[in-house]
Amino acid sequence: RFREYRLAATKVETLPDLTAALAEYAHNAEEIARTTAKMGAQIIFVSQPALWRAGLGEAESGALWLRGIGDFQEKPGALYYSATALAAGLDLYNRTLMETCAKVGAECLDLAPKIRRDLTLFYDDCHFNEAGARTVASEVARFLSERPPFQKK
Repeated sequence: RFREYRLAATKVETLPDLTAALAEYAHNAEEIARTTAKMGAQIIFVSQPALWRAGLGEAESGALWLRGIGDFQEKPGALYYSATALAAGLDLYNRTLMETCAKVGAECLDLAPKIRRDLTLFYDDCHFNEAGARTVASEVARFLSERPPFQKK
């Protein structure tokens, strides 16, 4: 039902101004990094991949169901952000995370550019299928194996 709503919906190509949301996101990431450091724990942030991108094929577009505005899951006729617009928004969040981690000295695996954005790894907008989960696990394992072990302070 949700995919049917999305397929029949009007697409919005422009996201709202994300300045305040991105600032809050950066602040929250900083707080998480500070809190875990105070606790003597180590956190590793990970950027978020998603299927969204310009030029999705028919099968990929048909797999999408998120992106709606308002009560998009309750009734047909809601507006939906385009996959291109959401890809740009997600890129802003991922860049903000990477910049924040660099600023506060937190580790971050930039996973998003390492994951193919197609149906071989995703089953919808942002959820991995089994092959995608294996690929993510492999990237995380590689990242962890290439860094020095955590030394509690």
